[in-house]
Amino acid sequence: MWSHVICDTFTGTRLQTVFPDEGTWKTSITAVGDGSHTFKLRDEDTKLDRATWRDISTPWARTLVTCWDDTPIYAGLFGRREYDQPSGTLVLKSVELRQVLAIRMPFTVPEYDPNGVRAMAGLSLRGIMRKILELGTYRGGANDWNLPVVLPAEEGGSESRSWQMYNFETVEQLLQQIEGADGGPDLHLRPRWGASGALEWEARIGAPTLTGPTFEYDLTAEEIGLTSFGVVEDASMQLTGVFSIGSGSEADMRVGQSPFTGVPGPHIPNLDATRSFKTISDKPQLDQRALSELRAFRSPSLAISTDTTASEVLPAMVLGSTVRAWVEDDDFLPDGWMTTTVTGMSGDLTEKLTLEVA
Repeated sequence: MWSHVICDTFTGTRLQTVFPDEGTWKTSITAVGDGSHTFKLRDEDTKLDRATWRDISTPWARTLVTCWDDTPIYAGLFGRREYDQPSGTLVLKSVELRQVLAIRMPFTVPEYDPNGVRAMAGLSLRGIMRKILELGTYRGGANDWNLPVVLPAEEGGSESRSWQMYNFETVEQLLQQIEGADGGPDLHLRPRWGASGALEWEARIGAPTLTGPTFEYDLTAEEIGLTSFGVVEDASMQLTGVFSIGSGSEADMRVGQSPFTGVPGPHIPNLDATRSFKTISDKPQLDQRALSELRAFRSPSLAISTDTTASEVLPAMVLGSTVRAWVEDDDFLPDGWMTTTVTGMSGDLTEKLTLEVA
């Protein structure tokens, strides 16, 4: 069953078990997840004093952890408080930790140098992603930069990257550059209880995709274990070739490209397009980004929406888990296994669990 704990964002220390009257949450590897939870402050069974409520709902400094059987499924930092005085109702809006990285640069205000560079070499793409996360979540000593993110081991390779400080790219933008590279790894900051019982975030870096347990369903059975199953095929973003536009201007502008011959796909009218990467000047990197974009959009996107029951899959299911559905003699879908990956999960205070799979 669901439970909720508010923790100190910096240390992960558990501060207070709370009992929302309503609540929704979403965790994702393709976007920053968020949540909204409503509390009835005058409920005698769960009442806390004013000072406690004001402290445990402090924006950014406090994090709400949503658990299933005491296993963290979602953790969101408070970013907005909405209070209705006549009813004594407090609504707390939260966002996943990557929202902090979408604000931070890989350097603090005192560290800024107009000639400064953040550079790394001799690493794999996974290793570079790890290093970016380290820049975004850790500084030596006690300070308000450090966050309890557990990083994997360093990983060597042949990749190198450098970023000029004057471009003011955020940590999240750097992470997305690595995710978007051809063969770039997926990333999920998964909340969990550490050895001391405090909240921490495990940096799960894919190789290149994230993995997890497999869940199989037979769509021909009377009871398939899913409460809904829908398929959307969207060709609005489909491409046949990509120009990646890098730094510079006019004839000096750096341009990468990937023609349709680089990625096989269906025969359709030519749909070449541009993508902007104005902070990148390295031609091989621009070619790599063009190829990655073409791989992502050469065919129509296939999105499957499905609902299941939380008690049937949690806490075993994680982002990166495989969901396989057997199709046979359907009115539209071809026969065979449809194999997908869980890229997002969302829920409320009921047993309904909505999956995003792709």
